[in-house]
Amino acid sequence: MMKTIKDNISGIAITGVWTNEGHTVSFIEDGPEMKITEVMRGNTWQSLGRNWSMNRRVSIPEAIHEQDKLIKYGYIRMN
Repeated sequence: MMKTIKDNISGIAITGVWTNEGHTVSFIEDGPEMKITEVMRGNTWQSLGRNWSMNRRVSIPEAIHEQDKLIKYGYIRMN
Protein backbone atom coordinates (compact mmCIF):
# COMPACT_ATOMS: atom_id res chain seq x y z
CA MET A 1 0.00 0.00 0.00
CA MET A 2 1.35 3.44 -0.93
CA LYS A 3 1.60 5.96 1.92
CA THR A 4 0.33 9.50 1.47
CA ILE A 5 1.46 12.65 3.25
CA LYS A 6 -1.57 12.30 5.53
CA ASP A 7 -0.48 8.75 6.47
CA ASN A 8 2.96 10.03 7.43
CA ILE A 9 1.72 12.67 9.88
CA SER A 10 -1.45 11.11 11.24
CA GLY A 11 -1.53 10.86 15.01
CA ILE A 12 0.95 13.65 15.77
CA ALA A 13 0.49 17.40 16.14
CA ILE A 14 2.85 19.44 13.99
CA THR A 15 3.75 23.05 14.70
CA GLY A 16 3.63 25.34 11.71
CA VAL A 17 1.34 27.22 9.38
CA TRP A 18 -1.36 25.64 7.20
CA THR A 19 -3.07 27.65 4.45
CA ASN A 20 -5.85 27.39 1.88
CA GLU A 21 -7.59 30.12 -0.15
CA GLY A 22 -6.79 33.06 2.15
CA HIS A 23 -7.37 31.15 5.39
CA THR A 24 -4.24 30.62 7.49
CA VAL A 25 -4.09 28.43 10.59
CA SER A 26 -0.97 28.47 12.82
CA PHE A 27 -0.19 25.79 15.40
CA ILE A 28 2.29 26.66 18.17
CA GLU A 29 3.16 24.19 20.92
CA ASP A 30 2.57 25.68 24.37
CA GLY A 31 3.36 23.13 27.06
CA PRO A 32 0.71 20.40 27.12
CA GLU A 33 -1.48 22.39 24.71
CA MET A 34 -1.34 23.88 21.23
CA LYS A 35 -2.15 27.51 20.52
CA ILE A 36 -4.15 27.79 17.30
CA THR A 37 -4.34 31.16 15.51
CA GLU A 38 -6.64 31.53 12.53
CA VAL A 39 -6.59 34.46 10.09
CA MET A 40 -8.96 34.98 7.16
CA ARG A 41 -7.95 37.45 4.48
CA GLY A 42 -10.31 38.73 1.85
CA ASN A 43 -13.35 40.92 1.37
CA THR A 44 -15.80 38.29 2.58
CA TRP A 45 -14.42 38.22 6.13
CA GLN A 46 -13.35 41.84 6.56
CA SER A 47 -15.04 43.85 9.26
CA LEU A 48 -14.49 47.60 9.27
CA GLY A 49 -11.54 47.14 6.91
CA ARG A 50 -9.78 44.60 9.14
CA ASN A 51 -8.99 40.94 8.58
CA TRP A 52 -10.76 38.44 10.80
CA SER A 53 -8.64 36.47 13.30
CA MET A 54 -9.07 34.22 16.30
CA ASN A 55 -6.85 32.54 18.92
CA ARG A 56 -7.59 29.48 21.03
CA ARG A 57 -5.77 26.85 23.06
CA VAL A 58 -6.58 23.18 22.66
CA SER A 59 -5.29 19.83 23.88
CA ILE A 60 -2.78 17.96 21.72
CA PRO A 61 -5.39 15.32 20.68
CA GLU A 62 -7.76 18.11 19.62
CA ALA A 63 -4.93 19.80 17.64
CA ILE A 64 -4.28 16.49 15.85
CA HIS A 65 -7.98 16.29 14.98
CA GLU A 66 -7.95 19.89 13.68
CA GLN A 67 -4.88 19.25 11.51
CA ASP A 68 -6.43 16.07 10.09
CA LYS A 69 -9.50 18.13 9.07
CA LEU A 70 -7.30 20.78 7.41
CA ILE A 71 -5.48 18.12 5.39
CA LYS A 72 -8.80 16.59 4.35
CA TYR A 73 -9.95 19.98 3.03
CA GLY A 74 -6.78 20.58 1.01
CA TYR A 75 -4.73 22.82 3.31
CA ILE A 76 -1.00 22.92 2.68
CA ARG A 77 1.65 23.19 5.40
CA MET A 78 3.85 26.20 4.64
CA ASN A 79 6.70 25.62 7.13
